[in-house]
Amino acid sequence: MSSSGQPSADWLGRAELRLPVGLVLSFQRYALPESGVIETAPASLGALPVGLSRDRELLLPLAPRECFWIGLSADAAQPLELAVAVERDDGLIDVMTGEAWNASAAVRARVPGTPVIDGIRRADGAFDPLLRDDGAEQKPRGRRLQLWVGKLAERAATPVLVEFVDYATFSARTGLPTPDPLDPDAGYKGWLLP
Repeated sequence: MSSSGQPSADWLGRAELRLPVGLVLSFQRYALPESGVIETAPASLGALPVGLSRDRELLLPLAPRECFWIGLSADAAQPLELAVAVERDDGLIDVMTGEAWNASAAVRARVPGTPVIDGIRRADGAFDPLLRDDGAEQKPRGRRLQLWVGKLAERAATPVLVEFVDYATFSARTGLPTPDPLDPDAGYKGWLLP
């Protein structure tokens, strides 16, 4: 991203998204559980790349039944606030509440202080996974993330948009290779390191 907040070519294919205000996001992948619900962010099976299309759009490649949680860190001197909405077939949803998006009442995560956004908060305290396609049309299809980022005293007026696309579209629109398929053996298995 450039200092103006617009995407720049040096962010092509990175496994993280760095925003000019000092916020760093990673999109950690995992397979959709059979229940379709998670209690907390599962072990990551690797970070997804973020690509910049030829039309200067940020793209996140997701296969059917591939989900992600968002890792957050900041390299800014001042704490930051982040509001996140996911645009789905059923509308714009505030990820922090699971309710319809309301910009004036949006719940904001403080960074540092919030290392992970697990998914879309549910009334029962669990989370609906963030995904593009569940492979069975049981969950609304995800289209893109809208991220509002600012310092604590500021409120960002314009969101950063991250569009969800399939692997082939990611490659065609960015010129980057498709990601490797989701590997269930890629995660940490609990073996002690030497």
